[in-house]
Amino acid sequence: MAYSQMQIGLSAMGLNKNLNQVTVYRYQVVIESAVDEKDSSVQLTRKVARLTASKNGWQPVTDISSFSIISLQPLKLLTIQAFGLNFTLKQDGQLALNAEKENERAAIERLLNQDLYSAVYRLSVDRGRQGGKPFKAIRHRAGWAEIEETQPSERIRVNSDYLDLFKTLRLIPELLPNGQVILGLSLGHKICARNGITLDWVIKNRKGWLPNIKRVRHRYSNQGQAPAVADFYGLVADKTAESLVPGTELSLYKYHASKNNFSPEQQVSVSASQVVSVGYGPKHKYEHLAALLEPMFDFETLQKIDSPLLNRIAQGLKWPVMERLRTSGEMVKGLMLPSFAAQVIQAKPLEQAVENICPNFKLSFYQGRPGSSEKDVLRLKAFQGMTLSQVVCLAVGTQASPANLSNHFIKLQAACQRLSGEPLPEWRGVTSVQPLKDAMELDARLSKKPQKNTLLVIAIDKTVNKAEVRDVAFRHKLACQFMLTDHQPKTYQPSYYNNLAAGVFSKGGGLICGLEEMPGDVDLFIGLDMGGVTQKAPGSAFLFTRNGAQLGWQLADLQKGERLEDEALKNLLSKSIQEYARNHEGALPRKLVVHRDGRFFESLDIVQAIERQYGINISVLEVIKSGAPILFRKYQQAGKMQYRNPEVGDVYRYLGLDELIIATYSGQELGAWGEKVSVRPLRLRKRYGDETLDNLAKQVLLLTRIHGASLYRHPRLPVTTHHADRFATLRQSCSLEALSHMDRTCPVYL
Repeated sequence: MAYSQMQIGLSAMGLNKNLNQVTVYRYQVVIESAVDEKDSSVQLTRKVARLTASKNGWQPVTDISSFSIISLQPLKLLTIQAFGLNFTLKQDGQLALNAEKENERAAIERLLNQDLYSAVYRLSVDRGRQGGKPFKAIRHRAGWAEIEETQPSERIRVNSDYLDLFKTLRLIPELLPNGQVILGLSLGHKICARNGITLDWVIKNRKGWLPNIKRVRHRYSNQGQAPAVADFYGLVADKTAESLVPGTELSLYKYHASKNNFSPEQQVSVSASQVVSVGYGPKHKYEHLAALLEPMFDFETLQKIDSPLLNRIAQGLKWPVMERLRTSGEMVKGLMLPSFAAQVIQAKPLEQAVENICPNFKLSFYQGRPGSSEKDVLRLKAFQGMTLSQVVCLAVGTQASPANLSNHFIKLQAACQRLSGEPLPEWRGVTSVQPLKDAMELDARLSKKPQKNTLLVIAIDKTVNKAEVRDVAFRHKLACQFMLTDHQPKTYQPSYYNNLAAGVFSKGGGLICGLEEMPGDVDLFIGLDMGGVTQKAPGSAFLFTRNGAQLGWQLADLQKGERLEDEALKNLLSKSIQEYARNHEGALPRKLVVHRDGRFFESLDIVQAIERQYGINISVLEVIKSGAPILFRKYQQAGKMQYRNPEVGDVYRYLGLDELIIATYSGQELGAWGEKVSVRPLRLRKRYGDETLDNLAKQVLLLTRIHGASLYRHPRLPVTTHHADRFATLRQSCSLEALSHMDRTCPVYL
């Protein structure tokens, strides 16, 4: 197919004015009432800003420093009493905010977010008057404005009695130091319970669903914000709507009535509601009324409660590039920011913002044979053979016959041998399979016949509790590779056994391939993950050398929320450097790059202290896997403008900032799906160090070519944070005590 010259673009809009300098009105805050000592000055000032905005017609208002707020227009109401907080605002003249200054640029972005919400709200009213497609304005808790259509999406036929799908568009403004505004557009579908489907309805009509419902959403909201979301813990059988709210004289019913959390039409259902336990954080549980909550149906929940429905709608949830861009443009058409007096227009990328930086993918296989993808191992053989002394094949809880199990194991062993240029370790149990009943029987067998330096291949079916079986293996210090025996028969193709063999090979100490070239002098890459905020889980680090070889993983013990405690971060980096030295005859890495899975909230002072202690250079890169606007390529074909997915290495730079959007795979790699979906790019943000952003981005691209257990599709993420992701998934179902027994050079999470 012949294309004219292609241009790289970003799914984003812009404004028809530059915001390099914004004049605001400044006010000093005088608090006249008692305050919560737990609130910091920043939290308190932002609370003042929110209350001031609500009492002044929702003008954009934000903080600029402690007890100092700013607005785009003069405020009329300066003495405010609300929600137990009394304060007075004193005029402090005007101030010119400069987009080149980081803190002032952030303040302008907060004002933009508020004005965008007002713009969306006004547009929703105008569309309603004009008979257009109705939608509502939503204020996301992170500050973004969202457009949410109020009629179910016409793209997908749901045919369900309990859920609907609605199109949503999130608007995320980015202000560059030169004053250019990039309004990122994130289009998707929101899966919602149908009107009237409450958690109380589920309890009465689908009680078997309750163990699989993990989160619930309020059926009410405040001040235009998105309804709050809570973790669902279960029924409180001994309470009713007339039970008292702890510490008050109000019943649950009267409490919610006093907050106007339900309409007169809902009084009967709310008064008869079941009581449930919900949580808004790891330490806070509350009693709530099920009639005021709706179940949240995410993919995981639907897979368990109604997999046929999920399979029906899954394809329609994906957006081809051209349809995504067209729909997003229609939804924001006519959007005007009232306080900034700016119109949302088509964004035109500057030439220096876009480029393709894809390096040559040169992988090394057995005896230095060159290749370009992990799949080449099937003809070139693995870079390094397995190091464990034996592989033991077992079956636990499966209904498959011994003959079928033996057939699977024979094919898997043959696939492993095809990968290896060297003889395999001994395989046992391949032809003489005696299925074990359950995890307890496996534990008894391993206790009776302890195994050392061994990998277990365990055949199970979907009815088996995989986590229990894995914990038993881990407590015996044994890595394991699971194999399901109840897939559809067409699943058991050579590609299936080849992928299983790759997992066996990697967990058995083998290395499928290495990277021949890596830009920069970086010797050690560390993928850093903090373990999440809703569960007690340690931070973790995943170590890879410049040629893609894994050195293992480390755990940190001290953690608070999504930020590693200083001492834990110091220990984690020190252990990683020491592990590198142990594997390199005492030599330290010349340079080290940290890939943070998400935002880096940790202390850069600690990073600098580690640099001084070991005499090495460290760079820190945030690898953000969600929320980035999509990239596309624009071209003319037969005189018409067309759009398609980007190429590997296409980037959009945020000029003036050390960050960019990058495509790590292409539509062509997805085969037939390539024209039906939008490639999901990564956002890379350099936080620290002397390594250039382009080098860091090229390193990420090269590290996406390494996986270890998937020969036919490389990960979207670099192997550093991809392994961190896989570890996080394992950690949700694995006993940390059992995991602590494992050899930390083995990728047990693959």
